Amino acid sequence: ASACADAGASTAAASAVNSLAARLGTWLGRDDVVGVDATWGGAAARSGYPLKSTRGATGDPFADFGNALFSDHHFQFGYYAYAAATVAARHPDGPALLEAWRPRLDALVFDYASYEASSYPMSRHKDWYDGHSWATGLVAYETGKSQESSSEAAHGYLGAALYGAAVGDARLEAFGRLCLATEVRGARTYWRMPLGGAVYEEAFAANRVAGGVAGSAAVATTWFGSNPEYVHGINA
Repeated sequence: ASACADAGASTAAASAVNSLAARLGTWLGRDDVVGVDATWGGAAARSGYPLKSTRGATGDPFADFGNALFSDHHFQFGYYAYAAATVAARHPDGPALLEAWRPRLDALVFDYASYEASSYPMSRHKDWYDGHSWATGLVAYETGKSQESSSEAAHGYLGAALYGAAVGDARLEAFGRLCLATEVRGARTYWRMPLGGAVYEEAFAANRVAGGVAGSAAVATTWFGSNPEYVHGINA
């Protein structure tokens, strides 16, 4: 919708935002996709729960990329924040739609971008010491917490900032901007690898982009393959 509008294709932009609003409204109206986790609090995908324990459960804890284990929330929920902000800005009924959706959207956005510890932890995925986020949730790996897609992390915080602006929450907007800025700086430091840089040895830095960064490792591959276009594309 935004790309079409920026290109001056008003008819295509209207069609895109109408489709986006319809699809987003349908998803937000469902009661079998996301619920409140009774153990840890916060929003979590029902797909990752044991069979017959809740509607939408598949029995696979790693369904939806481990969302029920609190992995990738800033990636996944960030798309809904950005989509809602787009509808609010470009749909004729955007403000009214956003107001109707807000309880459900707030649960998603504050789950990963809360600016204070309340019903949700403050900035669930952000590591303020390292200066970027970890996508890993309640999963233990030998190399520690990790994150693959620095671009989706940044996009999630952009979505939070835009959503905060759309609903008039100045604190959320400002916090989203802070999280976005630090995430971009972290990505430039640990994911982008200029030759002669101070972080990685030259042999590894020759890859130019890290596919994934963990607490005690960095790799030039991804979960779905080692092709250079995969590594560069997911962090573009």
